[in-house]
Amino acid sequence: MHGSFLLYDMRATARTGYLVVVVAVVAVIVVVVVSLLVAVRSLFCHARPYMQLLRALPHYLSEYGVRLKL
Repeated sequence: MHGSFLLYDMRATARTGYLVVVVAVVAVIVVVVVSLLVAVRSLFCHARPYMQLLRALPHYLSEYGVRLKL
């Protein structure tokens, strides 16, 4: 029984190996896509104050530029 199980295991190793590789590749792709989505979402959420600051920067520079001699 143990020998036949080993023989079956050896025959199934190729299919199992391909299955493991496919599952691993799909898992890596899912992790990369989810992390990219989270990074882009957090970037846009955190970028809103920076975008407002960049829009207001010319105003601040023109207001304080004379005093700071910029």
